[in-house]
Amino acid sequence: MSDAGEDDVSDAGEDDVSDAGEDGGSDAGEGDVSDAGGSGAARPGGIVHLVGAGPGDPGLLTVRAVELIAQADVILHDRLIPAEALAHARPGAEVVYVGKEGAGAQVPQEDTHAFLLEHARAGRRVVRLKGGDPFVFGRGGEEALLLRDAGIPFEVVPGITAGVAAPA
Repeated sequence: MSDAGEDDVSDAGEDDVSDAGEDGGSDAGEGDVSDAGGSGAARPGGIVHLVGAGPGDPGLLTVRAVELIAQADVILHDRLIPAEALAHARPGAEVVYVGKEGAGAQVPQEDTHAFLLEHARAGRRVVRLKGGDPFVFGRGGEEALLLRDAGIPFEVVPGITAGVAAPA
């Protein structure tokens, strides 16, 4: 599977992804939530948060990540997410494993895409929780493009990538 296109999205801003204007520029500010073109494909309230969970130490989750996990209706997580991070989920939240592990069990990326669209279009608050940072080896760019193209509002919450956390 290709990671092509991730650089195009992640360059939109360090803390957010927003749809570019007709001139190709981004009118996004730090922490903005994309209006994904304003097509209205999702019911009011449906949104996806692409959240980095950091390098595996629950103490390195950002405050924003913990807030969103606690508010989520649905959490789609990969295999690198520690149980302590998922413990922040509210009672009744749907927690779904969508990870991949070498030659082990795999959830195809197409299925993850379908889950993102299905839940957001149903008006749910979705957290796509990814180890490290969503854009460093995390296919966050691919997922952001999918959401933008589908007219689904989304927010990117960076996480601490393992390469930066190693000295800590």
